Amino acid sequence: KNGYVMKRRATSSQQSSKKTKLVGPSQEDYKEGSLVRITLKNFVTYTDATFYPGPRLNVVIGPNGSGKSSIVCALALGLGGGPKLLGRSKQASAFIKHGTDHSVIELELRKEPQNLVVRRDLFKDRPDQWKLNGRQVNQATVLQRIRELNIQVDNLCQFLPQDRVCSFAQLSPPALLQETEKAVGGDEMLEKHMKLIELKKAQLGSGKSVEEQLKVLAELKQKNQDLESDVAKFKKREEILQHVSLLQKKRPWIEFEELATHAKAAKEAELVAREALKEAEKVLIPLDKEKSKFEKQIREADAKIEKARSSLRTMDNQRKTRKEKMESLTDEVDAIKERISGLQKEAVNRREQIQKQKDEMENIEKLIEECTPIEEINRKTRFLDEKLSDLNRQQRENRDASEDIKVTINELVRQINAKKQEEKELDNEANQKLNYLRTSFRSAYEAYEWIQQNRNHLRAHVYGPVLLEVTVKNDLHASYLQNVLSSYLPMFLVQDEGDRETLTRKLIQERKLELKLTYQPPDTPTHIRHNDALIQDLHRYGVCFLDETFECHPFVKKSLVEWSNCNQILAGNNETEKYVKDILENPQAQLLFTPKSSYKKTCSRYGSRDVSITNSELKRTGTNIFKGGVDQEHKNQIKREIEILEERMRDEHRKREEITRNETPLLQHISRLQEEKNTLIKEQRKPQYFRTKLASHQRLLEQLLSEENSDDKARRMEEEIIKKNRQRFNLAKELVELMRPMGEMALSCDSLFIEKLDVRLQLQAVEIQLNELKASIRHKKQEHERADAQKKELTARALEAKRKAEAVVRVTVELKELFAELPDTLDEIDAEIVAHQRSADTLFISNPKVIEDYEKRKQKIEELEAEIDGRQNSLDRDRERIEELEETWLPELEALVENISGKFSEYMRRIGCVGEVGITKEGDLVTGVGSTCRKYFRKIQ
Repeated sequence: KNGYVMKRRATSSQQSSKKTKLVGPSQEDYKEGSLVRITLKNFVTYTDATFYPGPRLNVVIGPNGSGKSSIVCALALGLGGGPKLLGRSKQASAFIKHGTDHSVIELELRKEPQNLVVRRDLFKDRPDQWKLNGRQVNQATVLQRIRELNIQVDNLCQFLPQDRVCSFAQLSPPALLQETEKAVGGDEMLEKHMKLIELKKAQLGSGKSVEEQLKVLAELKQKNQDLESDVAKFKKREEILQHVSLLQKKRPWIEFEELATHAKAAKEAELVAREALKEAEKVLIPLDKEKSKFEKQIREADAKIEKARSSLRTMDNQRKTRKEKMESLTDEVDAIKERISGLQKEAVNRREQIQKQKDEMENIEKLIEECTPIEEINRKTRFLDEKLSDLNRQQRENRDASEDIKVTINELVRQINAKKQEEKELDNEANQKLNYLRTSFRSAYEAYEWIQQNRNHLRAHVYGPVLLEVTVKNDLHASYLQNVLSSYLPMFLVQDEGDRETLTRKLIQERKLELKLTYQPPDTPTHIRHNDALIQDLHRYGVCFLDETFECHPFVKKSLVEWSNCNQILAGNNETEKYVKDILENPQAQLLFTPKSSYKKTCSRYGSRDVSITNSELKRTGTNIFKGGVDQEHKNQIKREIEILEERMRDEHRKREEITRNETPLLQHISRLQEEKNTLIKEQRKPQYFRTKLASHQRLLEQLLSEENSDDKARRMEEEIIKKNRQRFNLAKELVELMRPMGEMALSCDSLFIEKLDVRLQLQAVEIQLNELKASIRHKKQEHERADAQKKELTARALEAKRKAEAVVRVTVELKELFAELPDTLDEIDAEIVAHQRSADTLFISNPKVIEDYEKRKQKIEELEAEIDGRQNSLDRDRERIEELEETWLPELEALVENISGKFSEYMRRIGCVGEVGITKEGDLVTGVGSTCRKYFRKIQ
């Protein structure tokens, strides 16, 4: 009827040749801004499709999932709207067809002289692209061109997606009126409406503000009227304080004048002291010259005395040298005499030593004759060596056996430690899972603790929680399994009905724990198999079934498969992303996990039962809560192996102790034989030892016999004594000749010292006069310094007093006249200040801020009166502007609503119903205007 024409390319190869084309109306039938063509490529369910809407009402009919809403989404996105406008997704890339990375929306709109073609390219990995009539532009340009055609995709009165119907129904009448004006009323009407609302709100706010300001103004005037008496007192007090201030300003100038007088007197005293100091210093000069003359004479005498003493020291050194040589010769003579006496004693000792050496040699020859024959010693030694060799061989064999046992024990210790470490690691992994259970599933943890403590009260083994039963080594598989089995982790599996009743009563009813208990008969089949060909085919893509990724008891695994269908869920790796489409073509593949996403295949229940695939981002926690787990059977096997190894180690220790016990008597026997051998070796060495000792005595005897005669030595020493005595005589003669000039030089030094002493006495007399004169000068100098310091201090105080006085106030002609009327002494000024201050205190106001508040309120009253006048004028202007806008806007609005109501009534009449659109006015004319729509439907028989 409306000339709808559709051309769609089929997605399968069998339908690629089929095309449907219907010829419709011409371009002139379309109004400006109407849709002429819609082209979609790889958009949601459409691979390549083109639609040609008619110029009037267009209706799209089809079963659920056939793509009706996709066309609406394409219109919104293609006309510049965002994905949030549709209420379906936050990203435009979510509308790209699965398996592709690029989608195209192209809309052709009627426009003179040339239709407007808008194209939007959607990409998964980069920003969208926009084109207008084949020229690339930005989104802002597209939105501007769309607004020129009065197309508003964000206006629910023009464009209403099915997910936004509730939002449209919740619009209030004023909001609905504004949306209607946006859609069909034009920008000028909407601007007038918004301006009216703005002016009316401003008028209401200003009116309330003026009323509040009037109240505040009345309150301020009343408060100031109450404070007028306090203000009068304050002004009187201020006059008194001004007089006090004038007195306080004159006071520092009086202080300055008094200090200036004292400073002038101190300056005159300093001049007198300076003159007296100069007179005393003139007398000091001749005495200083006389002192310098005597000091020069003393230095000359000291030089002569030092020269004489130097010559005397040289002579004395010569005397000491000769005396030391004489003493040395005397010591040498005495030493020679002692040596002569010692030679006589040596002759006696020498004869005694010769006889002693001969006696020793005879004794040694006798001992050599008494020694055991060497042949007998050698025979006994060989016998002992043979026995020691056999015993040492036995000892080495025992030591080697002990070392072998030690190596075996060390290896057993290493194996035991390794097994214990393995057992500890199992316990650590179990503790990690128990900690996670305690923090995440408190009730399940308490139930587990109770079951462990009361296993003897249960008829059959209770499995659970599932978290402790399942072990997954691969972290990636653990994240898949956690997404699937998260609700089953705290569940317990009971094999006996009585155990289930016991656990329900003890844990759920009595202890109020929130538990999941399920009963499974123990005789149900637990073997799970997959098609080998299917498994081999999936392994090519790095995929396996989820039930293959974890380990647990077959009974637990069978239950998990029944609950979660994990034997039909596929687990992939990083390479699987490339083959998602190929994998999901398998009929048995319903759900696939990859490291980044999960893919779910669903089949439509309508029409041709099309298959669709949805993907979502995989939630990963970052920790493998299934890793580890304790295999109790494996743990018991480790304990048995540890017991076996410890028993073997105890056997090896017993063997080593037996070898140690047998080795003790063997070592004792070897020690006894070694002592006997050492004794024989000593006997064997005795003849050689005695012969060596005999040769030594022989050499000593020969040496004693060859020594020189003592009488010859004594004679030579007496001749040496005579020679040294002659040298002593010559030195004594030289010493006597040296003593005469030394005496003469000593007398010369004494004479010079007496002359120096006379000069020093004269110098001391001059120094006494100088010291007395200097003491007098110091006293006069101190008096001058005190006078100068007092002058400086008084001058500085006078200057400081002047600076302070000038800082208080600088004296002007007017101020001098005022000061002339005031007292001229400090005492009178201080007394008058105290009297006036007391008068001011009698007029004291408890709150000094009262006057400040009074003046501030007075200023604020003036400001408020001016502001109120301005606001009243502004209100009058706004009221006139509102009346002008209402006179133009309201008739236009009523005409527009009447036009809409007439068309709406006609549409409702054609379907056998009654309807109208009207304007509602609630209270104020502007802020309360809204639109309503009333409909009356036929009663269905």
